[in-house]
Amino acid sequence: HNDYVQLMQALRQQMPSLRQTEKVVFMGHGASHHAFAAYACLDHMMTVQRFPARVGAVESYPEVDILIDSLRDEGVTGVHLMPLMLVAGDHAINDMASDDGDSWKMRFNAAGIPATPWLSGLGENPAIRAMFVAHLHQALNLAVEEAA
Repeated sequence: HNDYVQLMQALRQQMPSLRQTEKVVFMGHGASHHAFAAYACLDHMMTVQRFPARVGAVESYPEVDILIDSLRDEGVTGVHLMPLMLVAGDHAINDMASDDGDSWKMRFNAAGIPATPWLSGLGENPAIRAMFVAHLHQALNLAVEEAA
């Protein structure tokens, strides 16, 4: 739970100023492994805490169509698309931000919700990097304790 809260605080630092009817949509990679549930958990926490963002995944749940329908029902009039990935690579460039008809940008636009993509990976966020370093320290300390 604490990691999700820290992640949301870190994500807020990179979010643009939003109008009342705008949200950020974070695009995660997704997975066929049961760990994909983390995306839905984060999305749920954002919704419950009225955090002005949603989470979807390219290759698993929650799919972009679910987000489009939900955001349209909420009356959202614009979204900012951001990768929920360390690097803004192939998925961010092609699946999220491109002018290809199947990209998230074009799908939101076609649904009447203008989308502005941002191509910055989480690795550019200092608070995210600090989370990685803290977890590395915890893992190293645990390894030292177990080796003793």
